[in-house]
Amino acid sequence: MKLLRRLSLVVGIIVLFFVIRTAFLDRDYSFSRSTVIAAPVNAVFPLLADLENWQDWNPWLQTDPSIVLTFSDPAKGVGAFYLWSGEQSGSGKLIITKSGYLEELDYRIEFEGWEDLPSYGRFDLKAIDGSMTEITWTFEGSVGDGFFLRWLASMMETRVAPFMEQGLENLESEITETNS
Repeated sequence: MKLLRRLSLVVGIIVLFFVIRTAFLDRDYSFSRSTVIAAPVNAVFPLLADLENWQDWNPWLQTDPSIVLTFSDPAKGVGAFYLWSGEQSGSGKLIITKSGYLEELDYRIEFEGWEDLPSYGRFDLKAIDGSMTEITWTFEGSVGDGFFLRWLASMMETRVAPFMEQGLENLESEITETNS
């Protein structure tokens, strides 16, 4: 009987710790990745601004061979979007929300079934000596008030940042191939 009480006490302490820890987890997430690309801003920006170009460098679009994309017409500028649907990637919509020519591009991502909790992305471009571009990719959002969803926010950077890093590498490769 003592063993059962001790076991119950240990389990209770673990549950209490989990509940208290979860209560203090942040519901918001925000992180960035940057790189310098050996190309001028006017060579980099078009690959971001026209969503049809994202197929060539965006790693999320390359992970699901069944993915089907549908683009708005036009596929660039504020309000342009693409819809995606795939067996592994699910379905959703990416919409350009702001486009500052050669300087920035903001977008919103809505995942099917989670439209009330969109994520936001931003590319900031900075010319360096006219021949290079510093690009910073930021990803942010909120998981809302869901108690267990806070754990998702705490893991977001670990799960998403490697795709962002790969995307920046792919973008640089695409620019190198286009300019050679």
